[in-house]
Amino acid sequence: MKYSYPLNKIIEKEIACDKIAIIGSDRQFTWEELVNVAECVGELVTQLNIPQGHPVLVYGHKEALFPAILLGLMLKNIPYIPIDKIYPVDRIKRIIEIAEAQVLFNCGNYQLDLSTPIIINKDLKIHKRVNPDFSITYGSKEDPVRYIIFTSGSTGEPKGVQITHQALCSFMEWVNNDFGITTNDVYMNQAPFSFDLSVYELSMYLHFGGTLVLNEITLNIDRAAFIARLKEYNQSVWVSTPSFAYLFLREDLFNTHNLPAIKIFLFCGETLPVQTAQRLLILFPNARVLNTYGPTEATVATTIVNITPDVIKKYPSFLPVGYCKKASQLVIKNESDNPGEAGDIVIVGDNVSIGYLKRPELNEKSFFTYNKRRAYNTGDQGYIKDDMLFFLGRNDDQVKLHGYRIELDEISTQLKYHPLIDEVATIPLKKGTEVVRIISYVLLKDKTTKSTKEELIEFLSHKLPIYMLPSDIRFINELPYNNNFKIDRKKLAEMYITGK
Repeated sequence: MKYSYPLNKIIEKEIACDKIAIIGSDRQFTWEELVNVAECVGELVTQLNIPQGHPVLVYGHKEALFPAILLGLMLKNIPYIPIDKIYPVDRIKRIIEIAEAQVLFNCGNYQLDLSTPIIINKDLKIHKRVNPDFSITYGSKEDPVRYIIFTSGSTGEPKGVQITHQALCSFMEWVNNDFGITTNDVYMNQAPFSFDLSVYELSMYLHFGGTLVLNEITLNIDRAAFIARLKEYNQSVWVSTPSFAYLFLREDLFNTHNLPAIKIFLFCGETLPVQTAQRLLILFPNARVLNTYGPTEATVATTIVNITPDVIKKYPSFLPVGYCKKASQLVIKNESDNPGEAGDIVIVGDNVSIGYLKRPELNEKSFFTYNKRRAYNTGDQGYIKDDMLFFLGRNDDQVKLHGYRIELDEISTQLKYHPLIDEVATIPLKKGTEVVRIISYVLLKDKTTKSTKEELIEFLSHKLPIYMLPSDIRFINELPYNNNFKIDRKKLAEMYITGK
């Protein structure tokens, strides 16, 4: 028996009903079971009279039910808001207030003190029911909102990024054409569903009829257990930030001999260091290392490049983030209108969000129309060379100290050329809005090796002008990471101030 099960209008795939669709932290679903769960979710939507465009919250972590509910909501044109259990309660309450969401699916029967009128537990039964107000809807019938992911705002106010059916279809068509994915792939998921990096795995397993493995992650991750799980389920497509992959590079069993199924390392969300790419190609010579770039506001990613030894040889200092997807356009805004010079990165195309939820002042600043198409000013810096985008960091990674403009990533990049150094994070220390010092945290390749701040400053002085030299260099055994496994620069600043 086969199912013909389309996620969207791009493609229809026939999937064996007994094939495993989702392996969660608690249970697994075959494709037949996944379809049944999605249909149950659809029946609840109908029973509750939830209108198209009214957002529904899905709360949990790595339960198999989580992505199954997301599918059911998408098929009913109900935008979902993923909420991971790592979120503080106050942040969740603020998201509920902003979105005016009336329904929450509780994937793990967690104890929740939240004000949503309707709460549905993991048995897909209504646990709480108060008269809801479904008058608030978003998007349009012609282009329904698929999901709303809340990202951090510079003011501390979470921003709800609305991604529509058209944007998701544009993204998935690109993945279908350019990523080399097959129906047999098994996708590693470690990013929370509230982090848009996870949309890679979610869209790919649905689009191609693959298998999605949800891996429960903590900041104190058991690396050996994680590698064992990769091997047990023959996970073939690795999706993460470069920082997460870096954690495994020294593990003895992290190689192609122990993990022969891995064929793709897919990176997004951070700059991919040359050293990380080089090590992966040595450890997994038969795998492809795909570097991608894109903000949440442009549906996960917009550029891609296969990092090969030849690419590294050509760009030994600074890897490209890739070629723009065919249906979109990159514009580099600078005074000379020359894309080869550094400037603001603007993304144009159907993959661009329709805007932030209820943030007209931010929408006016960041979203606009360019040649009659949606466009987004990313706030990132970059340039185009050899038809590829090179990412220079956020505008706010460029600081001003003593009147000089300084790119923090440039300091880190130059420090990484030192033969003893493995990883670097450079941060600004501020007094109010003014940058008063620049600090580099350094992780040595060999913890038994001795080096001094003076030695590294001397090394840098041959590569950077004196005004770019960090005020201080600190040695650290492990860099701190946030819940999305990006280097936690806020934590580093706190550590420096407190002397810890």
